[in-house]
Formats: sequence, C-alpha cells, structure tokens
Amino acid sequence: MIESLYAFLGEMGYTHPLHAPMTHLPLGMILGAFIFALLARLLGRSSLAPTARHCTGLAFISLFPTAGLGIMDWLHFYGGAWLFPIRMKILLAPTLGVILLICLLLERRVNVMRRTLVFFLTLGVVTSAGLGYFGGELVFSRHKLPELESSKLEREGAEAFARMCASCHPRGENPFKPELAPRNAPQLVDFELFLSYIRNPSARDGSNTVMPSFSEDRLPEAEVRAIYRYLVREAKGR
Repeated sequence: MIESLYAFLGEMGYTHPLHAPMTHLPLGMILGAFIFALLARLLGRSSLAPTARHCTGLAFISLFPTAGLGIMDWLHFYGGAWLFPIRMKILLAPTLGVILLICLLLERRVNVMRRTLVFFLTLGVVTSAGLGYFGGELVFSRHKLPELESSKLEREGAEAFARMCASCHPRGENPFKPELAPRNAPQLVDFELFLSYIRNPSARDGSNTVMPSFSEDRLPEAEVRAIYRYLVREAKGR
C-alpha cells in the first residue's frame, strides 16, 4: 500500500519525501506556543495564554500524522535501515510528545506558574531542534559525500563497476526500472548500508530481487568501497 502511494505520487510528478513538509506544522506551533507563553509571563498579559495553549494543542495533534509520514518515508526511501539519525528521531519524537502533553496539562491549570510552563516549552523547542537536526543529517547526508583521494581510486571504482555491475547497470542506470537506478539508490546514504545490500540484496518488502548476492570471495570489501565511491561521485555529478 505504501509503495502504491509513492508510485501514484511519482506519476503525478511528486518524488520528494512526505514527512519533511509536514514537520513545519508541529515545529512551528511549538515555537509559537513558546513565544506566546514567554510574552504572557514577561508582560503579564494573561490574554496571550490561550494562544499558547491552542498552539500547543495543534502541535500535539499534528505530531502523530507527522510521525506516521516519517515512518513511511523511512521504509520507502531508506528501506527501514536503522541509521543513527533514524534511531535518534525515533527516540526524540515520543519525548516531544510527552513534553507537549505535560504542557497541555499545565495550561489547563489556571494558577500554574508560567515559569514552569515556559520551562517545559523550552524543552519542547530544544527537542524540536534536535529532531530537525537529525532530520537534516538524514536528508542532506547525501551531500556530504566522501571525496576521492586520488585519480587512482576513481579509476579503480570505475573499473570495478564496469567489471561487476555495468552489464546490468550501464552508466549507473537501471534499464529495467529507471526509477531504481543505482546512483539514485537510498543505500548510498551510508557505506555499511550499501555493503549489506550488496551482500544480501532484497526488495523493500524483504522479498528477493533479480540482483545476485556478492560474497566477499566474489567481490571483496575493498572493491565494494571503490564501487560505492564511484556511484557517489556519479550521484554528486548529476
């Protein structure tokens, strides 16, 4: 079902992740709640408190669809791989949910100390910043591509790719499924992920693919790394 949704969106011309645009809603509402709660305390304007409460409520509600879309993007674009930024986001997201729930409970109390509320909203802003940071690490890690140390490494990668891969993937493409070209593969986000896929290729749903597995004897890790560098350079050069 997930793949069908992404395929439909692709046919409509939308190929970007779904999670990233949605994050603006909860993160923006959290920042708004913090600003209005802080102003209510500093200026003594109780009329600003309801706005902070409404922002907190919207942030809490929108956190759930945002997290759901994040899981979908993770499964689709990264094959469910347990990358470090993914683990951190999975840890921080429920933490943010608990913080927002505490803020909502505090905001229902008429005599609550606004200093306490501002403290928890500050924690929410910091947690949101952490989620944004690791989301950026996950998305933009493709742009932090390893530089080739020398022309020798570049040549070795091109030769290894030509010898082991080019018969099915000429010029880094996929003639059978153009949208699944190797140089666009989500496995390029991390070498260990790429190596694991080379050793045991599988589709996103865990089923077998037409691509054969390459054992250490058939394709040593040094050559896999060279191919990885070559594909990364190809992706960077587009």
